[in-house]
Amino acid sequence: MTRMKLPHTSSGEGAEKAIDLLAHVDLNLLVALHALLVECSVTKAARRLGTTQSALSHTLRRLREQFADSLLVNTTTGMVPTALAASLLEPLQQSLLGVVRTLQVQPDFDPQTSDRSFVLACADYGSVVLLPKLMARLQQQAPHICVNVRPAHEGSGAELVAGKLDLLLGALPPEAPEVVGRRLFEETFVCLVRREHPLVGNSLTLQQYVALPHLLISPMGTGVTWVDPVLEQLGYKRNIAMRVPHYLVAPQVVASTDLILTVAARVARLFIQSLPLREVTPPIAIPGFSVSAFWHPRSSQDPGHRWFREQLFAVGHSVSSEQHSGPQHD
Repeated sequence: MTRMKLPHTSSGEGAEKAIDLLAHVDLNLLVALHALLVECSVTKAARRLGTTQSALSHTLRRLREQFADSLLVNTTTGMVPTALAASLLEPLQQSLLGVVRTLQVQPDFDPQTSDRSFVLACADYGSVVLLPKLMARLQQQAPHICVNVRPAHEGSGAELVAGKLDLLLGALPPEAPEVVGRRLFEETFVCLVRREHPLVGNSLTLQQYVALPHLLISPMGTGVTWVDPVLEQLGYKRNIAMRVPHYLVAPQVVASTDLILTVAARVARLFIQSLPLREVTPPIAIPGFSVSAFWHPRSSQDPGHRWFREQLFAVGHSVSSEQHSGPQHD
């Protein structure tokens, strides 16, 4: 055999041709060559590799054919490397170390010292209900971690697949069948009105509900919510007087008007804590929804990603375990 020569081409093309050449080379020869060059003795190198002197002598003959060089020559003081062999030792060591690093099991993730960033996409609901609890937990366990939050949208599933997101929080699975997910908790709906609403007491009739003006939180400024299909089945349509894109402004509007806001129960109870609002049970059975976390399978075994998911799952469990007191009245 003649000595292998790598092609002088562009990096991509060169890598492909190099791989083609390596397919015809026994890479175990390189491990044996390293041991021989370090020990300069077939006997010691064989002992180091856990093989016989005879087997390693045969390997040395193959190496000499491969490189068209003696590599090691006998002298009165023992074997010494040729000039070519001496020049091979350093790059050979670096190459073998690179292979070892590639094959090593991924190191454990240390939340106390890691400064890793995670990219999370969620709608306003997830931001309001989950993020404060999640960040409080992370500050205690991983003070240097950064969480970058992006608004969830129709393209978030594709971003998850492309690796632009670590996690996606939502009520509906993204249009990406390859992603995996886990349900965090269930949510229900309640109605919010201002504390001194002149027409709404401790309960709402269906006739009141459809007659009174409504505020709708709609990120895109159009469309309907979970409520409207239920009303349509009953032959009713509510009076939507205002649409807003964010949760932040909605309670302020309701607290200052006679509008009704039908909203997730956990969000409603946060609003009630700081504004003159009260909760009323809807006059119709509105289906609730699940809040889930979605991620791509390639991240499932990553220690850092797995740890981050576990924190999110713990927060979800905490939210799910909270005892609600039901409609709140003055």
